[in-house]
Amino acid sequence: MKLLQRWLSRHFRLTKSIPRPLKQALESFNENATPGVLNEQISVSQRHVERLFKHWMEMTPKHYQRIRLVKRAIDYIREHSRANLAEVAHQFGFSDQAHMTREFRAIARITPGKV
Repeated sequence: MKLLQRWLSRHFRLTKSIPRPLKQALESFNENATPGVLNEQISVSQRHVERLFKHWMEMTPKHYQRIRLVKRAIDYIREHSRANLAEVAHQFGFSDQAHMTREFRAIARITPGKV
């Protein structure tokens, strides 16, 4: 095993830098880009971006977007403690309050009411 590791380290340059298409995708998602806009901004296919996400982040781009959406909604609810949850759900693109609650439970393990 050590012999194989030594051979690999001599013959293959291992890098820890994030590939440019993945970096571009993350920046686009941070700016709330939709998948259609993402395809226009990045010069690689959607499937390639999905593979990069799986390899580097161990999740799909869709799951990453879900996490970011719930995080943004949690931050908003914390800042606006008296906000109407149905309106918050609509504002952040959930289909309804029940959908937002399911996403909160699945990702953050908490309900919007407990935030």
